[in-house]
Amino acid sequence: MKVLFDRNSNEKFPHSPPTDLFMKIKGSNFVFQNLENCSEEDDKGCNISFMSEASSTYDQNTKLPKSAGFKKTENSLLKKAMDKSADCVFEVQKCKQKCLKKLSMEFIKNSRYRFWTKDYQQRVEWFCDKFIEADFIGEKIKYVIGIGNYACGFCFKNLYKIDKTFYYKWIRRFNHGSISSGFRKGRPVARETEDASLWLSEYSQYRGDHLPVKSIIELPYKTRKNDIYKCYLEEQTENMRVSVSRSSFYTIWKTRFTNLKIKQTNSFSRCSTCTTLTTRIEKTRDGKEREELKKKILAHNNRQMYKSHLQNEPSLNISYQTKAIDAANLLQTHVQGIINHGLNRFATYVDINEYKHDSNMVLNTLLKEIYFTSVHMVHLSFCMWVIPMKTLMRHLVAFQKKLRKTEAETLVGLIDLLPNSKQTGGLYDIKGWLEKHINPIKGHTVPLHFKFSLDATGKICVQYKGNNHRPWKQLKNTLLKKIPPGIPSISVPDNFNKKFNFDALEKNIERSKYLFSDILQNTQYRWWKRYITF
Repeated sequence: MKVLFDRNSNEKFPHSPPTDLFMKIKGSNFVFQNLENCSEEDDKGCNISFMSEASSTYDQNTKLPKSAGFKKTENSLLKKAMDKSADCVFEVQKCKQKCLKKLSMEFIKNSRYRFWTKDYQQRVEWFCDKFIEADFIGEKIKYVIGIGNYACGFCFKNLYKIDKTFYYKWIRRFNHGSISSGFRKGRPVARETEDASLWLSEYSQYRGDHLPVKSIIELPYKTRKNDIYKCYLEEQTENMRVSVSRSSFYTIWKTRFTNLKIKQTNSFSRCSTCTTLTTRIEKTRDGKEREELKKKILAHNNRQMYKSHLQNEPSLNISYQTKAIDAANLLQTHVQGIINHGLNRFATYVDINEYKHDSNMVLNTLLKEIYFTSVHMVHLSFCMWVIPMKTLMRHLVAFQKKLRKTEAETLVGLIDLLPNSKQTGGLYDIKGWLEKHINPIKGHTVPLHFKFSLDATGKICVQYKGNNHRPWKQLKNTLLKKIPPGIPSISVPDNFNKKFNFDALEKNIERSKYLFSDILQNTQYRWWKRYITF
């Protein structure tokens, strides 16, 4: 690369150059030098910005395809900068340090030519390199020009004919992280957007079909994006969280969940009710009627699922989740609540389907509570519907509030949240022990109160009555023919292996591995793995 000025040259511009000299310079036809025919020795000590400065030649710029408008604009800017090259010499007098005093006119014109033959983005990147290489002495800045020469900001702008707006605009942007004219600082992601993305991820995890061959998750046939957004909106409103708009929700789906699709064809046969309701939804334009039809479809699907589970259980010997939590069907209650009015105590017993939920379990839990009272009389009452519901709902609502604030992801966590809770275990076979010695009784479901006590002679007295204001009536015979000999045997929890499908449970645990709250230590995940293993 050829040095554009000679530092040892005695040719200098005087402090007050003659006017005819500048007229001669302005009127002369300037011939640009070709920088390709330069020796390697002249290339030593060149910095990056100087090389980028010299990389723009006339031949390279003429070969670039440009439109007529851009070419005309660039030519006008270049012509304006080259015509006013001599003005740079006058500006030298305003600088106290005289940074451009030793520069020749040839160097000034070549510098301006190389700068203004670049496009806008290249000029910004070149200026960025210059700004990075500059030396900052206190609040002043010194730019490197050529080899071993420095110029202040004022002289640097005059040397390259840089506009003041361009200069300070890009210095401000460089300080904020911009590196080119095409740089756009990204906006921070809102918390509502992250919540919507997490909700949609969980929805696709539970509702979508994961194809083994493709990485596509397919939602059920006839699923509508509008219905999914309404489901998201209802859940956010219930949890008192801020939700995103409908368009933002669709944008999140489009950009972040490109593999989440809606199935376009139905893989299964449909009943006539489903087909009729779906057709009516597609034809109607009334919003209220559409909502009513959607509710009917939901109720119909729930009924069909419930009936199919009832039909499949005897043949497949599988207990479904919908039946396991349904107390009205076969008394499959996991949590038993007992109110002891004498001690003002509410106790709960948790069973994980180890034992049958029959009268034997009720007798075991009742005897444990009677043991705490230490009395010789038992008053068993079957109250009216409103009275026990009012008391039980008060305890259940308190438990529900705890579950809203605290996650119960394991059985141990559930037991810790329940008041006075214990896990059911070590049950006696009281039902089998008493079954052979019970007298046949009829009409025992009509009375509401039973009282078992000892009379003055030490015999067992059984009394019953209807409502609370009715008098007690004596039962003529006792409930037992005789006292059973010995003690009841321990009941073996053989119901556990029949009620659970451990293969399906293990798959659900693996699928929900990253949904537990303690993801870092995997406490809940390891607890479930250890539970199903041992």
